Amino acid sequence: MYSLQPVFQKGNPMDIKELPGRTFCGAWLIFVMIIGISYSSSLTSFLVEPGMQKPIENLQQLVKSDIGWGKVNFGGVQNALLEQTKDPVLIAIREGVQWRKSLDGILQDVVKGTLATWDNSITTRLTIAVKFTDRAGRPLVHLPGFELLQERIAWPMQQYAPYKRRFDELIKRVVQAGLVQKWLQSIIFEEQGLAKIRQYATSEKDKEVTALKSEQVVLSLEHFQGPFFVLLLGCLAGGIALLFEILFHFFVRSEN
Repeated sequence: MYSLQPVFQKGNPMDIKELPGRTFCGAWLIFVMIIGISYSSSLTSFLVEPGMQKPIENLQQLVKSDIGWGKVNFGGVQNALLEQTKDPVLIAIREGVQWRKSLDGILQDVVKGTLATWDNSITTRLTIAVKFTDRAGRPLVHLPGFELLQERIAWPMQQYAPYKRRFDELIKRVVQAGLVQKWLQSIIFEEQGLAKIRQYATSEKDKEVTALKSEQVVLSLEHFQGPFFVLLLGCLAGGIALLFEILFHFFVRSEN
């Protein structure tokens, strides 16, 4: 009665009593403190969020970073390169490598940001496009621009074939023009991206139909950010009005 009437611009003919006013002020301060801290903490967590580490672009950055690196042990030329190398960076790669059983398990840790890896370019890109992309088909794994091994795919031909030199020239032109990378990008990521978008659009339509049928909306903490702020402003306005009323009655009684 002593606090709500001033908010609605109505005077109170009765004098303010000490115990109800103190009880209300204490409860009001605790309530405003809880609401204010909750809102400010939630807002701060959204605004002041530490940025993610920059993507690894070369082996030197990988060795110096706190990110580990894993590899599927297939043997062959990659293992031989690591065993016979004298390069200090590759030696550090060999000493710190974590051998894993599958590329999928490695890529799961790569998405989390705790691991890096290297593998066959086509196999890795295809696995990422199928299993590790967002709803729009964008890859969740960063692919740097350098290659650890310059591997090539061989075309078997007859010995001393007269057309081999011509094939070599054409293949080099295609590779140097970047057409292979462009085709891989189009075949692997763009097609998978379109498929993901179509799948997501279909699922969203199903969700909308289900929501219309149920007519239920699940509210989260983000939906209450605005109401909490308005409630906090209302409490502050009521507190200012209450303080003004207390001071007014105090001066009136002191004059009388």
